[in-house]
Formats: sequence, structure tokens, C-alpha cells
Amino acid sequence: MSPTTLLAVTLFVNLTIVFIGVLAFLHNRKSATNIVFLLISIITALWSFANFFSIQESSQHVLLWIRLVLFLAAPHSVLFFLFIHTFPSAKLNLKKRTLALGGLVLVITMWATLSPYVFTEVTMQGSQVTPIAGPLMPLFALVTIGSIAGGIFLAIRKYLHSGVLEKIQWRFLLFGTSLSYLSLIVTNF
Repeated sequence: MSPTTLLAVTLFVNLTIVFIGVLAFLHNRKSATNIVFLLISIITALWSFANFFSIQESSQHVLLWIRLVLFLAAPHSVLFFLFIHTFPSAKLNLKKRTLALGGLVLVITMWATLSPYVFTEVTMQGSQVTPIAGPLMPLFALVTIGSIAGGIFLAIRKYLHSGVLEKIQWRFLLFGTSLSYLSLIVTNF
């Protein structure tokens, strides 16, 4: 597939993702679940574009694009946890202190991804680009893997303790989430 066609497909898919997020938000603008879902859809689209350019860009800018992929992956994973924690409630059920601490850790992690401390440099062998991990890569891994694993654990726990109608909602959510993350893994690794 040509880069132009791939960009067109990426653009179409991402506009669709954001459109679905906007529809959910417009359905109930005061719902924390819908607001977080909209934020996830926007971050997903931005992450997808950064990922696209990280594999299309010349060697001169590839490190910046790779860092932007991680920069956007951090809030994506934290918002996933927040979404699972909140769903299907209309209100955030986190203490302000917990939310503030999580936000602070997220901001520090996002800063680290743009610095030379998560990826120090890239090496190039032909067309193969390999980013070199830096000393703060474990922070990024802890935040992203911890958020996703925590979200999955919480989703399963909520599913097991929910009523009949909520179990149906959780099944759809778990199926869609599993399919989404499986697609991300398969298409990126």
C-alpha cells in the first residue's frame, strides 16, 4: 500500500474514532464516562497519526515521532483505566487527591517520554530504526502497563459483580476493548 493510501486510510479510521467519541459525548455531555470516552478517542487518533509518521518519516525526525507515540500512549493507558473505573457511572468516583496524584504521575511520565531519558537515541541499519531505551523507560512501562493491567483487572471484577443488564454492557465493553488492544498489538509488533 502506498504511503498516500495508508495516510488516507489512517485519516478515515481516526475521523471515525473521533466521530464515535463525539457522538457519545453529545449523548450526555455531563457524563464522566462519555467525557473520558471522548478524550480516549481523541488521544487514540493523535497516537495513530504519531505512529504513522514514526514509520514514514525520514531519519532526521524519527526520534521525535517515536517519542510522541509514547507521549500519547501514556494518557491513553491512564484514560483507559479511568474509563473502566468510571463506566457506566455519570460521575468520577475517585477522590480528588487520588486524581491529582495520578495526574501528576501522568504529567511526569509524559515529560519523560519527550526527554532523552526514555529513548536516548535511535540507531539505523539500512531502513531498520531501533530506539535505545533510557533510564526512565521503566517509569513509562510501569504507568502504561500498570494502567492497562489495572483497567483489565477492574473490568473483570466489575463484570463478575454486576447485575444482568450491566453484565451485557460489560461483555460488549470487554469484547471491544480486547479487540482494540489485540489489533494494536498485532499491527504494531
